[in-house]
Amino acid sequence: MAGESPAPTPQPLFLSGVGQYAIDPSNRIMIPPEWRAQGLPPHLFVVLAPADDHLVVCPLEDLHALLTRLRINPKYEDKIPQLERELNDRVRTVDMDRFGRLPLPPEFLARAKFGKQGCLIGRFCSKFEVWPPEKYQALQNESKTTPSPLDDELSNF
Repeated sequence: MAGESPAPTPQPLFLSGVGQYAIDPSNRIMIPPEWRAQGLPPHLFVVLAPADDHLVVCPLEDLHALLTRLRINPKYEDKIPQLERELNDRVRTVDMDRFGRLPLPPEFLARAKFGKQGCLIGRFCSKFEVWPPEKYQALQNESKTTPSPLDDELSNF
């Protein structure tokens, strides 16, 4: 209609922060309210990381971008069916409920050796990770023993 302003352009997701949350008996974990307030879609994909040590959660657009990169890369030209089969073993689709609880695939929780807690780690984009707390703590301890390029960048920030 004339005189109406255009709809605002949606802002890209910028999920950040770290928090530890309970995994309930139905294998659901609570998503932080600030992430939901940013517009995190309820329909998400849970990916078991290659080392079977944590999960990566992302919206369809991120999974679609991965598939596109695989399909247009000439070195994978003859391997696409195999890669798609491997993805079927490592990707599940889930829907966050109206309370903000995200179901985590039980077989992935078992493979990554989760207990009753999970650490959610924002990736400063539309993806986030879910780690067993003890594995995330070990990763953090390991990273403290080696200098990070981020140290230099933050020193000059």
